[in-house]
Amino acid sequence: IREREILGTSGCRLDLAVSTSEAVQKTTSRQYDLVITDMGRGSNPMAGLELLKWLQTHNVHTPAIVYCSSRAVGLYGEEAMNDSALLCTGGMISLLDGILQVLEQSWYFA
Repeated sequence: IREREILGTSGCRLDLAVSTSEAVQKTTSRQYDLVITDMGRGSNPMAGLELLKWLQTHNVHTPAIVYCSSRAVGLYGEEAMNDSALLCTGGMISLLDGILQVLEQSWYFA
């Protein structure tokens, strides 16, 4: 929640999806500058990986960052990076830095 508040007050528009299926529906109907996903949702500890794989398979070229626990970074971080995540982190500062880098590139190339 704190991260969403920081981004919201910085002028970023946020669109929250609470499930992989909702994220899939949103990314097929709108274009986003960035997707931020957690790793585990509900009883599925690899839901973030499944979303990354879906994005790749369906040629959704939106940059993605995985924001998860340090434990999940250790378990699944390498696989997330292999599945096209730009960053897999458990740290808020790294998350915000990654977001800034993506948005700077989006603005520069727009």
